[in-house]
Amino acid sequence: MNKKSRSGFMIIAGGYLIYTGYQLMQDVLKNDPDNKMAFMIASILFMMVGVLTAIFYVRAMMKAEPEEDIAEEDSEDTEEENEAGAPDEIEESETPE
Repeated sequence: MNKKSRSGFMIIAGGYLIYTGYQLMQDVLKNDPDNKMAFMIASILFMMVGVLTAIFYVRAMMKAEPEEDIAEEDSEDTEEENEAGAPDEIEESETPE
């Protein structure tokens, strides 16, 4: 799995954690269970981990794109240099003594 697909998958996983935390929060507020505080803390933790995961991997994906573009440009430059050949060697002029 390359970096972009892994980042994409982790962004989706972060979004799912956010969704799960939000749904848990709605259920807690609607049903008023006995251990309301524990569920509230769990839902907040789910959402925080989801947001942090999504942000981290979005930033990682954004950093990976320019590096790949630079690597492609460098490979194109070296290919052009190879096609053009090495520069002509400069012959040393003989100096009269």
